[in-house]
Amino acid sequence: KISGPILDRIDLCVELHPVDILHLQKTKTEKSSEDMKRQIRHARERQAERFAGTDCRFNGDIRSAQVEEYCPLGEEGQKVMEQLYRTLQLSARVYHRILKTARTIADLEDREEITGEHLLEAACYRPSETYWN
Repeated sequence: KISGPILDRIDLCVELHPVDILHLQKTKTEKSSEDMKRQIRHARERQAERFAGTDCRFNGDIRSAQVEEYCPLGEEGQKVMEQLYRTLQLSARVYHRILKTARTIADLEDREEITGEHLLEAACYRPSETYWN
């Protein structure tokens, strides 16, 4: 059993299932490792530009007081985040962690704006209490 405050400090949790043999035998059309490497390198360059002259290097370094500055939300994003906050009964810590994760997802997609889709994806990476409590 893991307490809520400890779970709040885990940013990403991905459940993995066994891979079906048919999936392994399909012709691969997904991104190659090189494509992913380029995408990550570009996202890190965006972060380096964003945080130039600050004490942050990566989105995970953003302090709570800086979240509004570095993770601004448009109207759609605000509505999605309000719904997530109420539905999932998020703590302030988790609220900020979802925003920072969504910022990273947007960076990986080379998008300046954090969209509702980015927020929903980030929320999906939260650890499920069904596994830990």
